[in-house]
Amino acid sequence: MSATTEIFPNVELKLCWFNFIRVSARKWKTFGLNDLNDEILQYTFVIPTLPANQFKNSIEEIEAMIDDNEEKYRACIEKLQSFIKFIKLWWQSTAESISFSNNMNNSINISEYFDRHLGSKMGSLLPDIFLFFDKTNWLKIMLPTIANLEANVHNPG
Repeated sequence: MSATTEIFPNVELKLCWFNFIRVSARKWKTFGLNDLNDEILQYTFVIPTLPANQFKNSIEEIEAMIDDNEEKYRACIEKLQSFIKFIKLWWQSTAESISFSNNMNNSINISEYFDRHLGSKMGSLLPDIFLFFDKTNWLKIMLPTIANLEANVHNPG
């Protein structure tokens, strides 16, 4: 990547969302997390659709989901924490390259991957693209709320 930016300094490099999903799913499995239908992994998949400056907040929201569902995740909490740590280290440093917010050029990859893989893994022969968009919208709706809560905690009054 550095060679490309050296030769073409005005080019904006973007990573491929499809490959991002593959790496995330494989990493999920390497931590011993085998349920590809788990909501934590699925919410992780939609983070790249957010603006780069929202990655940190969305990862924190996913961490809060894990904490709020302690009973559900008790058996795999350390594995989930390792996965989230990996996501933080990898994504936060490359958020600008990963984010596809307002990028119409990559929408085909997202739809295609969902149609081919996520839908069938969610128990549907005909993928429910609306479920995918519901999760994306949930993150977009929740992030301003989280930001407001954080602002009130840090600046009461």
